[in-house]
Amino acid sequence: MTILTINTHLILVSAQAVPNITPVLDERFKPHNVVLLVSPDMAYRAECLEKIYSKRGVKSERCQLKDAWDIEHIRQQASDPILSDLIHLFAKNNLISLDKNMLVFPTEEARFYVNGGWLEQHVWGVCLNIKKQSGIQDIGRSVQVERQHQNKPVRNELDITFLKDNRLYIIECKTQKFNAIDESAGSNSQFKTIYFSRYFSSAHPA
Repeated sequence: MTILTINTHLILVSAQAVPNITPVLDERFKPHNVVLLVSPDMAYRAECLEKIYSKRGVKSERCQLKDAWDIEHIRQQASDPILSDLIHLFAKNNLISLDKNMLVFPTEEARFYVNGGWLEQHVWGVCLNIKKQSGIQDIGRSVQVERQHQNKPVRNELDITFLKDNRLYIIECKTQKFNAIDESAGSNSQFKTIYFSRYFSSAHPA
């Protein structure tokens, strides 16, 4: 039997008890913690669920909702426990510490890793694991590329690159959630990937 490691289970407390209880009863999906999103009319049902979770050895905490139908409000409320769980995971591995509600990084390498370097490392590891079976010829990470633009050198870094069937593949690893304010940053990342794909294709035609 395959057992999944689930730290936090996020539920929207409703009149339907089955979806709120079933995952906790099944050892394959049983989480360590449950965060209950509770609207005012569901307070009693949340109390009943907390008793059930406690008997099953599962910790629980409430997150109050003003309106169970306000999706944007729910999304904002839900982000807090998920972020807290993520911070705990990084702290457990000595990558960050908390000092009066401030995140403290022991080294610049730790800051880079928490800020998204972990995704680059994960993708690189996945590529290494499938290299032989997928016929990947070569894999690169944090590849430095220098090109000339208006007679001046321009340096760029490509997160992950790999060569398969003599074709170059480029993967940009970004964990940032781009919004309307920093949309240009996401566009720049996409533009860089497209540019270099075309640049290498034209420089080394098949």
